[in-house]
Order: sequence, then C-alpha cells, then structure tokens
Amino acid sequence: MFGVSASSTTSSSRLQFPSSSPSRHSNLDFSAEAPESITPSRLATSHLEREGDRRESSGEDDSVKRSRILPNPLAHLDISIGGRDAGRMVFQLFADTHPITAENFRCLCTGETGLGYWMRPRWYKSTPFHRIIPGFMCQGGDIHRGDGRGGECIYGQFFRDERHLYKHSRRGLLSMAKARMRHTNNSQFFITFGPCPWLDGEHVVFGQLESGADVLDQIEAQGTAGGWWRKPVEIWNCGEIHLNTLRHIPKDREAAARHRKMLKDLIIDTSDRPEKLYEPKEQIVPIPDDIHVKARRGF
Repeated sequence: MFGVSASSTTSSSRLQFPSSSPSRHSNLDFSAEAPESITPSRLATSHLEREGDRRESSGEDDSVKRSRILPNPLAHLDISIGGRDAGRMVFQLFADTHPITAENFRCLCTGETGLGYWMRPRWYKSTPFHRIIPGFMCQGGDIHRGDGRGGECIYGQFFRDERHLYKHSRRGLLSMAKARMRHTNNSQFFITFGPCPWLDGEHVVFGQLESGADVLDQIEAQGTAGGWWRKPVEIWNCGEIHLNTLRHIPKDREAAARHRKMLKDLIIDTSDRPEKLYEPKEQIVPIPDDIHVKARRGF
C-alpha cells in the first residue's frame, strides 16, 4: 500500500558534411555509433554538463548563475470534480536539482513512454486522486488500480529516492508518495495543503505549484478526515507546457481568459524554492546504472 503518513514519524550520431564535395551524398559519414540507451545516471550527467558549460561561459557570480540556468519543465494537470472541469494546475519541476524524479513525472504527464509492464499506459490521464485529507495533502498517480495499491515508474517497478533536499514547508509542493520502505518511488505523488514537517527526510519534494491555486482549493474542499472524497476528483488531461506554446492565445473567449490568467501566474522566480533541509555539496546523487538495470529486470 502506497501512501503518505499523516502521523509524526522519523555521443549521439551526427552526419558530417564536408565543406567542398563534388557529390551530394558521396562523402556523408554514416559510420558513427548508434546513440546509447538512456539511464538515470546518464540523464543526470547530461543535464549537469549542459548547466556547467553555461556557467563556465558566463562571468557571473554563483547567485546569478543559479537563477539563469536552463528553464525547468512545466507540467500541467487538468482537473475534473464530479465530472465537470475545475481548471488547470501548472507545476514547475525541479529538474535542475532532481532530474531523475522530475523526468519520471514529466513523462507520466505526457504519456510518451507508452505501455508499461501491465500493458497499461504509463500516463496520468483519466486517473483519480484517491486520497484527499483537508489541511494535509491530496494523493494520486496510481495508473493501474486508482486506489493507491498500484503504480509504475518509467524506469521500472521502483526507483530510488534521489535526495531529500527540500522541506515540506508550505502549500502546493509536489512530492513523491511511496510505501513504508525507502527507495520505493513509482508513479504516485501528492500535493501538500500546508506545512508537513513530519514528512521531511521521508518523501522527496521535486516541484511546486505555479498556477491554479484556486483549483487546489476546490480539491481540498472535496476531502474528508478519513481521506475519502465527497465527489470524484480526476485528472482528465495532462501534459507538458512548452515555452513556445505560451505565446499562442486561444481563439475561444473563455479559453483565452484562462490562458492570460495562467500567463500572469507563471512569472516564475527560480530563487523561490521551498526551505532546504541542508546545503548539498554535490549537485545530484544519480542512480548507479547497475541498480537501474536491476530495477528494470526486477519483476
């Protein structure tokens, strides 16, 4: 049973085009090796390399460098309550500090990884929030059963806790739900309704709400002390928001009004982060490749 405790507990291939060539296709080099498979450690390393190249090329101090790194991905969840559209929540995923966890959530929002082990889509679309406790949190992401007993990540059955960098210090934080054991993260997540200090060091915070605070209020209103919902709350659509799509305003009047409201909320300050548990010495702690392989074959 996956859940969150409410009690206090402790070289891709590249074509080479010569500058002067008598034939159009005679000198193309197709001898490069095929791209290597993506593993969590390689994903984390590539993100750090891109960030490091950007920082080295600029002469800014560290505080400015941290605020001008590559933009973090934005994921959206479109919520329905009782079968009616309640609005959209937009989350910033902390890919700069938690690339493995953020990539898992992003891919589950887009559904780009296809079918999982149980031949069901690894996709949050049409999945419910099965546990809602006012003043505490709402939990969802069970892509198999919808009741908190299932779930699957994009890396396999489970993946390890990336690191406990941020505290559950305020409302609207996105964190991973898991079983009582460590390193049992899958697709389940929860959104905080307020400070939850007893979860610090147990669950990994990897994102925060940037737009749609009113939708989160509506979700909280459907909860009970036992966790059951009054009306069914469901993710009827989800995905990733690309920066180039923010410039396109819908033609429909109501949709355009919602789009403009979202743009006002999405003035993101990269320095606005939850309170930290500690100051890390390293940027990330990636998952070793051998552990990743065991997780993929551990069914």
